[in-house]
Amino acid sequence: MSAAIQALQEQNSADLVARRLAAGAEPELAGMVAAIVRSVHQAVREIRPTAQQWRALLAFLTDVGHVSDERRQEWVLLSDMLGITQLVEEINARRPKGTTPNTSRGLFYRADDNGDFGYRTVRPAGYKVPDDGPVGELLGRLGYPLRRPAHLHFLISAPGFETVTTQVYDRSDPYIDKDPLLGVKPELLADFRRTPNERAGVAWSLDFTFVMARARRPS
Repeated sequence: MSAAIQALQEQNSADLVARRLAAGAEPELAGMVAAIVRSVHQAVREIRPTAQQWRALLAFLTDVGHVSDERRQEWVLLSDMLGITQLVEEINARRPKGTTPNTSRGLFYRADDNGDFGYRTVRPAGYKVPDDGPVGELLGRLGYPLRRPAHLHFLISAPGFETVTTQVYDRSDPYIDKDPLLGVKPELLADFRRTPNERAGVAWSLDFTFVMARARRPS
């Protein structure tokens, strides 16, 4: 006797795919893929795209792949610009209130035994995220902000504490409330102050206190 065939319909499409995924040997991976499938199928039911619109979306994703190489990752940019990168950080770096939150990673310097450090650099300026690829082109058409506010990157580690990977933002930047990567938080705002300088005549200084959370013990 042949097995009964269950045809794909609008309301059962995600369930059909999820059941096939569950038959594999990696249940955790299958569960993750099934969750993504359910969300995508739900979005398709809500949006109800035409075949032409769906092909346009697939063409966009294809272009993202074509632009990506070992020097440029358009997929990472897409994740950043849609807030997914920061959401993953929020989920995986929950800390007690009052500690410094994480953002994306950048350059870092070493502190002394008291946890103090200083360095000299140019005052940071904001910059425009790449807009010469499919991600920037699409979001630019939608009026999505593409300019990051001025910031400095920090990576801070100490034995017995959770590593802090974060950015400190210039409070006076005109784009401070429009960060396309959605990384700005009130706890990360700081003021750059004008200070006298013998050689340059004027300089800018920044003081900021980072609060670390103690590392959680394995359960």
